[in-house]
Amino acid sequence: MYTEAEKRKDRQLDVDRYEFLVYRLLRKALEAGNVYVGDSNEFRSFEDDLIRPERWKNKAAVLEEIGSPVLLAPIEQTFATFHAELAEKFERVNRRIENGDNKHIKIAGSGDECRWTLIYPSEEEPSTARSMASCRVSVSPTC
Repeated sequence: MYTEAEKRKDRQLDVDRYEFLVYRLLRKALEAGNVYVGDSNEFRSFEDDLIRPERWKNKAAVLEEIGSPVLLAPIEQTFATFHAELAEKFERVNRRIENGDNKHIKIAGSGDECRWTLIYPSEEEPSTARSMASCRVSVSPTC
């Protein structure tokens, strides 16, 4: 950050390097959300997106105005609904794997030793999944 000098007393601040450092630190702070720009859409303060505290005091009215059933339902009911939907999707996926309907899954073994893996395309086959080829997956299904 300082210019080279023979004596420590003679060293001077390199203004260009200092300016570069300030801009670099400012960019990092903006991206992290530690600094905000009032007139910016991308780098505005998080608090600008929140409902004002005086309006939030009547939370029930605000949620009613939004009208989202998920926000109006008790959280236990919402979790139960999501859990049931997720469990049904797991069952459907496992059924498709067991029945051989999913051609991208290979089943090896049986009983407790049953395993499935994803089938990856060969080098000749054009595929958008080539970038995923390094991500080998092996999970035990319920078979």
